[in-house]
Amino acid sequence: MYRPLFETFWVRLGNVRAWRSADHLLLVESRFFSEHYTRLFWADIQAILLYGLHTQSSVLLALELACLLSVLAPVFFWQPGWPSLAAFVFLLSYAVWRLGRPQWACQVATRTNARQFALPGTLTSCRRVVEELKDSVRLAQGALPETQPAEAALNDPAPQAAAYPDKPLRKQPVLVVHVIAFVLGILSPFNVIIFVLYCPALIAAWFLQQDLKFPFAVRSAAVMSQMFAVLRIGIWLLMVTRARFYFAPVVFNHWRFGLPQIVFSLYGIAAIYLHSVKLAQPQQKSATVLGLS
Repeated sequence: MYRPLFETFWVRLGNVRAWRSADHLLLVESRFFSEHYTRLFWADIQAILLYGLHTQSSVLLALELACLLSVLAPVFFWQPGWPSLAAFVFLLSYAVWRLGRPQWACQVATRTNARQFALPGTLTSCRRVVEELKDSVRLAQGALPETQPAEAALNDPAPQAAAYPDKPLRKQPVLVVHVIAFVLGILSPFNVIIFVLYCPALIAAWFLQQDLKFPFAVRSAAVMSQMFAVLRIGIWLLMVTRARFYFAPVVFNHWRFGLPQIVFSLYGIAAIYLHSVKLAQPQQKSATVLGLS
């Protein structure tokens, strides 16, 4: 009989769900329109590690703040009305997404397999979940091996590379799609056709950023772009239907739409570049902006 590892609505939004039974841990990973099941038996588990997510440099945090301020720019430099409403809706939506992201994750490893999944809640509640997992392992096989050195290494959110030092970091070709989307985002304020191409690129980026180890800053820039594009299309549809609202005179390619979109895209490109520098081998003199070499 299975029961969820943690009772929370948030985890239903993730792509990995964890269930526990008497003799194993079941991980259900959603992959597009299919599900992948992994059973990790308590008797086979060799390490259970807790590590933090969302480590960002001060540069990326400053760029994220600049993105939020760019949405408020029309409110300060133009008369109140639809800019205030649009800015409030965007900031509220992004705050809900940002605060709802998990701060901690867990890696469960056997001799031949290792799986990671996010843990909701505070550090105290996450530690409680990890201790419950360790208790189940102790009942099945005794005490776990000493893991303090590995846990210290896992302060850097690259669990697979830390747990297996000889294994190189996996390249992330999905970042190419994000680069294309961000470049289109910079150009789209100047042409409606480019914006039409920009929207499918954002949809593809959303499907390709569901991995737990996906760089948070890149995901943040993409989510900002996606939310703002939806908001922009919604206001445009109200204009097309000739709704009699205060923001009706605003044209589709107005700079008040274009400025935040350009800032979001620049933030995303900077995040990809800094991530590629982090992944670069020590002997390399430079890193590719796509993070592929």
